Amino acid sequence: MSHGREGNRGLVTFAPVARLTPGTALARTVDGYAIALFNVDGAFHALDDACLRCCASLAAATPVGAQLSCACGFGYDLATGAVRGVERLRTGRYDVSVNGDDICVAIPALVRP
Repeated sequence: MSHGREGNRGLVTFAPVARLTPGTALARTVDGYAIALFNVDGAFHALDDACLRCCASLAAATPVGAQLSCACGFGYDLATGAVRGVERLRTGRYDVSVNGDDICVAIPALVRP
């Protein structure tokens, strides 16, 4: 599942692989999207950087395995963006790839009328 916006996506360099060691997160705004990028045992995951309940930065939370718990108690599955216990409620998720020494995130193209 990818972010809910329609349109072609472009890969954007988010950070060097060396900048995000396992168990850490990094938040950035790219093309108007606030994104939290997580490294879970070498696997990278990117979600919208705002909790659906309290709007806190998800990058500030510490991932435990493939799960993330916001300070307000909402839990997220990093692979899908689903809220723990409410599978149909999801935050935006972005496709991530590694290109050489860089982590790239697929950003949806803006849909223009």
